[in-house]
Amino acid sequence: MLLVMSCSKSSNDSSSNPLQGTWKLIAVIDETGNGRKPDPTVADCPDCYVITFNNDGTLTGKTHTNLLRVNYSFSAESRVLSIEKGLGSTNAAETADGELLIKVLTDKSICVFKNNLLKVVNQDTQNIKESLLFEKR
Repeated sequence: MLLVMSCSKSSNDSSSNPLQGTWKLIAVIDETGNGRKPDPTVADCPDCYVITFNNDGTLTGKTHTNLLRVNYSFSAESRVLSIEKGLGSTNAAETADGELLIKVLTDKSICVFKNNLLKVVNQDTQNIKESLLFEKR
């Protein structure tokens, strides 16, 4: 299943966009700051929960059961990641963590960088309590 969404592109200069590259989801962080491994685990599905921010302004990735392809914009100054929900977006037979990944990545999110780690926190904290922690590959 292909999930297609769109929004406007931002600058594609990699120095102004630390998101560029491939990232693997390594933890789901709850609202108290506790983390857990995503389900299924890396051992069960090494290609699951991998996303790539391409230099052409597209984000591609894979959940447990669905492919993800969206356009994104990123403001390095405010660290806001924006992806506009598109028509026809579906989550066919998706796992709970796959749904969470899609929800967090398909709305405005704040990105926090430290070394090779990326924490993505959705700004809709009323409905989405968890954040996602990725490691750069």
